[in-house]
Amino acid sequence: MTHFITINNDFRITGGALANYVTGLGTGTDPGTNEPAIWVPAYSDLRWAVYAQADYKLFSRLKLIAGAQYNKTPGVDGNFVPRAGAVLNITSSFGLKALYGQAFKSAAQSEKFTLIPNSNYGNPQLKPENVATTDIQLFFQNKSFQASAGYFRSDMKDIVVRIPYGNIAGAITYANLSQLKVSGWEAEARASLGKAFSLTGSFAYQTNENSIGEKDITAISNTMGKGGIMFSQGGLTIALYNSFFSKPADVINNQSALAANKQRVIVNPVPDAFNILLANVQANLTTIFKWKDAPAVSINLYGDNLLDERVYNPEFSRRVINSLPARGGLLFMEA
Repeated sequence: MTHFITINNDFRITGGALANYVTGLGTGTDPGTNEPAIWVPAYSDLRWAVYAQADYKLFSRLKLIAGAQYNKTPGVDGNFVPRAGAVLNITSSFGLKALYGQAFKSAAQSEKFTLIPNSNYGNPQLKPENVATTDIQLFFQNKSFQASAGYFRSDMKDIVVRIPYGNIAGAITYANLSQLKVSGWEAEARASLGKAFSLTGSFAYQTNENSIGEKDITAISNTMGKGGIMFSQGGLTIALYNSFFSKPADVINNQSALAANKQRVIVNPVPDAFNILLANVQANLTTIFKWKDAPAVSINLYGDNLLDERVYNPEFSRRVINSLPARGGLLFMEA
């Protein structure tokens, strides 16, 4: 339920509430006997939240934003996540935006309620994961050109991780132990070249560090870039886009990973940098050939991974092997 309230042209309020009631039962196979077993006992889980936000235009070129959300999940104390921001239009084309916000993610039911004897034990006392993000951006736009550049930082805490369970060899449970800081910058632009051509591009760089000083330990590439060109006129549209991702982090690249599993086996290609080149052609034959009194006839051609790159991601879940295939090779479709 959400309400939108307009006080006047300069002052607006948004408020509401939400609830999510989940019940379930997890079944599987006992690894020792191969007999059916209950992995996640029957549970019911009610999660709810209330929220409000106000937008106020202090004067014609400055808008202020403030709000908060209260979240409650079973078994843990409720928590507030605030948000605040300001948008300053320095000129009609150029401006500055600064935003701060927090968000949370409740632990999964499997992390809270799983019960596999001698193997996996859930923790119903898990707290929600939290992230606080600051985003500062400069932007410019006119009729033929748009561009923005910005800095971001996210501080994550109470991240749910697997830890050994008691003195049972190989058994695990879950705890809120990990913290991670992610920061970087990004830029994007779009330009119209006459009526038929347009160019678009973006670039992002991020780095991350955990609470004990280990850097770049996630599966996300440090450097990502995208660019494309599109022609559209007279019923014909041709677009070509490429996305670049730098080499991701290794599976075994920090002390916690080494402690969890030192037996990682290299059975697949080591993940490396890759490009994904896409092409899309749309032809409206009725328009192109100016067929009068004819039904609309069009052809769509789509190509994915035109460079036939072999894309593998680090296998961070179990860390038993080094990588898993992340997407298919060359794909061509016609419709």
